[in-house]
Amino acid sequence: MPFVPAKVELTGNIHSHYDAFRIINQNFEAINHDLVALGGSLSGGFNYFKTDLTGGAAESLDSIDGDNIELNERALVFEGTNPARVYIYVAVADDTLNENSPWVIAPDSNAGSKRWVLASRLPKLWLANSEPVSSDDRLKGIAPGDYWLSGSDMWVCSCDSENSAEWIRFLKTGTTTNTACAGNDPRLPSEYEKAALAGTSGEPGALNRYVTENDLRLSNARPPTLHGHQIVEIDCGMISDPATPIVVNGLVDLGA
Repeated sequence: MPFVPAKVELTGNIHSHYDAFRIINQNFEAINHDLVALGGSLSGGFNYFKTDLTGGAAESLDSIDGDNIELNERALVFEGTNPARVYIYVAVADDTLNENSPWVIAPDSNAGSKRWVLASRLPKLWLANSEPVSSDDRLKGIAPGDYWLSGSDMWVCSCDSENSAEWIRFLKTGTTTNTACAGNDPRLPSEYEKAALAGTSGEPGALNRYVTENDLRLSNARPPTLHGHQIVEIDCGMISDPATPIVVNGLVDLGA
């Protein structure tokens, strides 16, 4: 509703000076109340503002007495400076939730069933000239869920442990190196190539391997070896005319 100030009559003797200033002060109090309400709605209507999550100090979220917390109240926490981590919490009544910062925060005093549950955390986008490394961690303001952008590549932080930060790279789809396979990618085997993987005899495996191009047997000419056998070793069924074999030095010449 629009603000409607109380009127002050200054041209007559309706209001004394005291009454006039009292009414003016009331108007300013009403204006201040409306500004506070407006600021609350613009900021999301937060009931508490803190700069730390735990520790019990006055600036910590867990310092709020559980008896003073109403269900569905909201708290805004800015942790750290330049850059800061931004958390939004909602108060719930669930004593089965154990404190697990930053996901669940329990009041240090008169907690009862009151818990602060993380409703949202504002991830940050970091812009850099190179990819992230393990030392890009919580000491630099990094938090899980943060994004890292370098050129056209992007990473997301999955762990912010000191000197052990972990980053997951988003792979672009495509048909070239460092891209995830998509579409008619030449790196994927064709239907004919996949059919050939079945092999020609037996199930392919460790005991039935494919021959690769560096196999020495592929470069071995393996010329035929001349064999000489005694005539008594020859099965006459192998000779077209066993009655007239040609014998040279006691050996049968099969080339005749």
